[in-house]
Parts: sequence; structure tokens; C-alpha cells
Amino acid sequence: MTWPLILHLGDRIPSDLGDPLFTVWLLGRNAQALEEGSSIGQANIFYPHHNTAYYGDILPVETALAWPVGRLTGNFVLAYNLLWLLSFFLCAAGMFALVRHLARSWTAALLSGVIFAFCVYHFAHLAHLELLFFGWIPLCFLFLHKFFDSLAWKDLVAAALFTLLQVGSCAYYGEFLTVFAAVFFIYFIIQKRLYRERRFWLRAGVVAAASAAALAWYFLPYLRLHQAMHFVRPMWEVEQFSAQVQHFLAVPPGTFLWGRLLGKLGGPETQVYPGLAAVFLALAWWLTRPRPPSVRPADRKKRRLFRLWDGLNIVWLAAVLAIGLSGGFQFALAGLKISARHADRPFLFLLLSLALRIFLDRELRRRWKNSWIALMPAERLYGLLLILAWVLCLGPVIRVFDRKLGPGLYGLLYNWLPGFKALRVPARFAVLLMLTLAVLAGWGLARLEAGLRGGARRTALTAGLVLLVLVE
Repeated sequence: MTWPLILHLGDRIPSDLGDPLFTVWLLGRNAQALEEGSSIGQANIFYPHHNTAYYGDILPVETALAWPVGRLTGNFVLAYNLLWLLSFFLCAAGMFALVRHLARSWTAALLSGVIFAFCVYHFAHLAHLELLFFGWIPLCFLFLHKFFDSLAWKDLVAAALFTLLQVGSCAYYGEFLTVFAAVFFIYFIIQKRLYRERRFWLRAGVVAAASAAALAWYFLPYLRLHQAMHFVRPMWEVEQFSAQVQHFLAVPPGTFLWGRLLGKLGGPETQVYPGLAAVFLALAWWLTRPRPPSVRPADRKKRRLFRLWDGLNIVWLAAVLAIGLSGGFQFALAGLKISARHADRPFLFLLLSLALRIFLDRELRRRWKNSWIALMPAERLYGLLLILAWVLCLGPVIRVFDRKLGPGLYGLLYNWLPGFKALRVPARFAVLLMLTLAVLAGWGLARLEAGLRGGARRTALTAGLVLLVLVE
């Protein structure tokens, strides 16, 4: 998937010559500063300003990983490329470990690892080394699951360690992970009633205090400098770098399968297409969930009307996508002019139709409620995290084809949580979206495999889905 970089590890750079060469310089300069005992923030750029390395992410974890290779060979291009390749293995291995623990299936874990490591989001950011290092997140989640099962010190310390590694690899993902880890904690504290457990509060408090001290040491130089320089991302810039609804179909233009059709839907920061395999298996997870008995016998005539309504909604969705992809259309039929220039109003009508459809179908709501209750606690958590990640990707204002639909949740983070005013790309929450999708896809494959007889069929299914992910 990265050919032919392996033939040019010491003399070529993947992607362009902008951010990658800046990162090569940063890794080498950080190593030199550490060897000399000088301040890592005092970079030889933007003279006569001080601590200018803190204008961006200083990448302490990548520096520590690159240092041995860079110093032994004298070639930080080689060190950069090895880290670049490592990012794929780290993401795959982290997700493999998480899904192996949750789904108890090595084939499901294998597919989830491939989905997470080789998603479109990963390939849309090939020029940003720090944005490729999100493999610590599933490892953090893995040990959080183990901690809430055992309340053991070692599991909570491991989760905190991987959180710190993620913060030190990419400040963006460190901020995002903190939000999702907080949701994780709140959910399981309530679900397991740990608010009554003194042992839990003691261990969580000690590890939280130690982690906060480490994070304060890391972030204080940033905060001082950014306050002095008045570094704040304005809201209009945050909105510009938020995903829109159609961007969940956007891929890099050079993508083999969909590049010509979907390559113009979004730029590199908003190419967040999740992939057919991930979506298909997440739907399989939901559709194969435990089915509670119906509360009351279904009315056949009503069911037929609702199925017809569902079909019309699908047709309307296809029309909205066609309008958005083509830029609209206009034609005359028997003297009547028919036109659709923008997709925002048809999209709003679609949302209203779906909302009304769900509101009127009491039987559907009962089934969903009972099915939700029948899910395992971890499954409910990842279902909630999936919705949260998707909404946060959309930024402070939810838009489709540049038309505003309403406010988003990201504005709350921007206004109330420290650090978020320095971030400009809410669409990068797609990394958490892909994490939750990969986990749900693992559960979906595990359930599909349970219905297949014979190892050959299960292997063929997994191999076919892996191939689909890589081809996409």
C-alpha cells in the first residue's frame, strides 16, 4: 500500500515537500536541542522571537522514536520514513488488540485493524506525520476496558501511559482523546455504579493527578506563548475546516476505485469517507443485534405503507446526492420549467421525512428501544461514541453543500474546554469516528462468522472484506 517508498527510505519523502520536510527538520532540531541540553522550544525560526517551536506541535514522542535512527545513520529522512511506515503498523496493531479483547475473534480483529490503519482518512493526511500517529488511542481504550473490569492499578496506569503517548504524538488527538475518555469514564461509572466504590476513586484520583501534572508540564509553555501572541483560531476558520455532510463520501482524487467520482467532494482536511466494508459491517452489527419480541402484533397495511415510505426516502436520498455531485439541474417538461440548483432544501426535506417516519412508527421505536437495552454495555457505549464523533466532525455549524442546517456540538468544546480555541480542524474527529466504526465492524463480522459453517467460509469472508478495504 506504500510502494515504492521501501526502495527509497533514505532519499525520498512520501507526499509533498512541504510539511514532511518541516517535520524532518523538527525531528533533527529537537534531537540536537536535547543533546546540547538547550530548550526544545527555542527553535532557529522566526528570529528574534523566542520559543517559536511552540507555534506548532513539537512532537516529543516522534522525536524520541526518531532519535536513535537519526543519530546512528545521520539521516533524519530515513528516520522520518520509518516512523511514517510505523504509523500504519501501530494503528493496525492497536485496533487488533482492542477488537480481539471485545469481540473474541482474531479474524474480526484483523479486519478491524486493516479498516483503522488503511482508512481514507489515513491516506488523506500522508503529508502530516503527527496526524498518522493515532494508534495509541485504541490501546488506551483497551486498558480502560480492562480497568473497568478489574479496577487494577496496572490497567489504569497503562491507559494513562497510552493517553500521554497520544498527547505527545499529536496534540489534536490528545485533546480529542481526553473528551472521549471522559465520556468513557462517565458511562462506566454510571453503568457499573462505581460512584459508591472508594477503591475506584482512590486509584482514579491518583492516576488522574499524576497525568494532569505531566500534561501541565507539557502544555504550560504552549499556553504562555499562545496567550502572549494572542494565538486563537477564529470561529470562521473553524467552520471552514469542519466536515459537511457530503464530505463523508469524499476521497483523495487519486483513489483507485472512487477518485474520479468522489474526488472533488472535499479537500484533504475533509476527506472522511469511512469505506464500504466498515459501514456494511457496522450495519450488520446493528441488524444482527438481539431481537426482543414485538410488543404487539404488527398491522400489515401500516407496515406496507412504512416500507413504501422507506423506499421513497432512499430515492430522495439518491436525488439529493445527484444534485450535490452534479451542481444541480434544470430542464423544461411540457412547458413546465423544473430546476434544482442546491441540495440544502431537498436535504432538509429528507431529514423531516425521516424524523416524521420514526415519530409515526411506534412499533419501530419500541423495537429500537428494546434492542438498545439488549445490547452489551460496551456496544451501547461505542454506538453513542459513533454518533458523538460524527456530530463533532461537522463542527460548530452543521452544513451540507455550503448551506447551513443548524448548530453543532463542537461550539461547546470551542467555547468551554481549554485548548480547543487553538484547533482549527474539527473534521479530524474522523479518527474517532473510524475507531468506533472499526470496533462495531469487528462485532458485525464476529456475528456474521457465527452464522457460517466451516472455517473456509469464514476465512473467505474476512479475506474478501480485507481486500475491499485495501482496494477502496
